[in-house]
Amino acid sequence: FRRVLFRSTRRTLTSHPQEILENITDFAHFHFVHRSHMIEPISEVSSDGNVFTYRARSAPEAVDPDVRIDAIPVEGGVFAYGPGLGVNTMTAQEVPVPQLTRVYITPINDREITLLCMVNVRIDENIDEAAAEALMPVISEAVFDQIDADLVIWGHKRYVEHPAFQNPQERMIGAFRRWFTRFYDDPSAPTAAR
Repeated sequence: FRRVLFRSTRRTLTSHPQEILENITDFAHFHFVHRSHMIEPISEVSSDGNVFTYRARSAPEAVDPDVRIDAIPVEGGVFAYGPGLGVNTMTAQEVPVPQLTRVYITPINDREITLLCMVNVRIDENIDEAAAEALMPVISEAVFDQIDADLVIWGHKRYVEHPAFQNPQERMIGAFRRWFTRFYDDPSAPTAAR
């Protein structure tokens, strides 16, 4: 590739790294918090060592027609690399540039964390450079706005050890939590740090 465009922002909040990363498996919140389509997995979860990943896409039919919204469908990969890095490559076919979003999660004390949020757009021989440069501020601001919408929840969320799952996709939360236990001193009691 020729080059990468880059924008970042930083946020500090009261939360826990697990809460931030668990967000990637909470499909129902996309519609209500982000005003986007519901999201559905299109691959099985892979939890290979310290990496948790799956592929997903928009699922506008997942909600009743009278509450569907007009949003651009997206598709891509979702990744958690250990307890401190969430990544997604969710892009829309209508947006002619590939983007990568990363959220680095760093505890700064027992209650607070810092999020370093980064958006990259890759320019290669298949991408119009002027279009990518024009879209970069739009894409990055949209990503940062979505993270800010999550901040409201992360700062007030209460951990529920055994949530009531309403549909099969929500069972991915359990798979994520089982994977995340590897990062606790005592994996049989992962909520002890909360």
